[in-house]
Amino acid sequence: MALNVNILTLLVLSFVLVVLVVTAETQKCTQIINDRCTMPYIRTIDAVDPENNQEICTALAVYLRCVEDVKKTVKSCRSDLQFLTISTLIPMKMKARNCGNISLPTNETALIGTKSPTKPTTKRPGCLNFTSEDLKPSKEQIRLNPHHFRLCALFGDPHLKTFTEERQTCVVQGAWPLIDNNYFSVQVTNVPLVAGSSATATNTITVLIKANGNGCVDQKIYRAEAGSLPAEFHDGTQRTGPADCSAEIFQRKKGRRFHIEIKICYISTTIIIRQVGDFLTFHVKIPEQLLSSVPSTGLCVTGCPSRQRIDYRELLSFTDNQLAKMRPRRSKMSRAEAYANCTETKITGFYLDSCLFDLLTTGNVNFTAAAWHALDDSFLLDEIGTLRDLQSYNMTEPRTDKPTWPVKIPVSSSQTLSHSFAILTVLLFSLFILAR
Repeated sequence: MALNVNILTLLVLSFVLVVLVVTAETQKCTQIINDRCTMPYIRTIDAVDPENNQEICTALAVYLRCVEDVKKTVKSCRSDLQFLTISTLIPMKMKARNCGNISLPTNETALIGTKSPTKPTTKRPGCLNFTSEDLKPSKEQIRLNPHHFRLCALFGDPHLKTFTEERQTCVVQGAWPLIDNNYFSVQVTNVPLVAGSSATATNTITVLIKANGNGCVDQKIYRAEAGSLPAEFHDGTQRTGPADCSAEIFQRKKGRRFHIEIKICYISTTIIIRQVGDFLTFHVKIPEQLLSSVPSTGLCVTGCPSRQRIDYRELLSFTDNQLAKMRPRRSKMSRAEAYANCTETKITGFYLDSCLFDLLTTGNVNFTAAAWHALDDSFLLDEIGTLRDLQSYNMTEPRTDKPTWPVKIPVSSSQTLSHSFAILTVLLFSLFILAR
């Protein structure tokens, strides 16, 4: 019996040691990529003109080469999910910018950016233009937020990422405002997914371009519904405002899928709407200056009301037995199946947690694609912020059905001292008995 206990103890300790080694190797991969590749890339992008496609493509090519070089020297990168995500996103970003073949020196793995001269901008009298010099953010605002803008996203069941980087999963059934200010507003409508469950998803998005925003534009309405993503406003037009800086709708194609992009030039705002399966996803990028100077309301600003929030981390930490009891009958997907489906697309961070949540609660595999496209759109609008998000986010770990061993119970220092003294006393007494 004592031998079996010793063998079991040895096996447990060996397992713990292996886990620690693997974790350390994974952290080593992430740290090296961050120090050697990601941070230099961020510094380069901060220094170049965002309109200079050649410099950005060169920076992306150097970034990709750097990541591939790290993979050759750090073996753990081959199985690191964050590495796989980054190495997938960079080529996608290069393809989106039509980078083509970028020639680099053989030894060029360091990113060095030079600031291109800013093109002079023309401000039409009476028209607001956030690209003009007098509306650029102050040095203090640039220090606090080097990228001068904020991102909000809504996708899946639905999962919300606010302008202030809060990540929430919400019910919000029915019509809800995402953002409303003097220049434009966005409203979404969410419908139930599974009978007996609080799960909902977005099937309608309405965008209102306001005429009273002093942007020299007429009021325009855009309405997207599941099954219908028109490439025009409600009145059949595609643009409004000055020819050099208008509000305009574009239909973009990536692979076999189309999505809608609404660019409101005079307030430097971009909206992306796409359909995945039977539901819609939404992303908006807005200048920091506009958000701080103009009163804005909506879920992107304040988050979901507390009574409408779902603790997605609590659900993802449930044991398999707990999940089996709480899932609706229509959802028969196990955690292992959900994880296999979600990680097949090489997503990680908040997007992986969101994907797991959606598949465990609905069983609808289309939500895997929704999370993947959400990450893709986020990277398209804010590659630097998305990279930082992937690196800083802590994945939710599930509990086990049986208590793990050994279990560490936090105690005060005085309790620890008393406990240690008691153990020492018992050991000395045992030795005294054996000596007799």
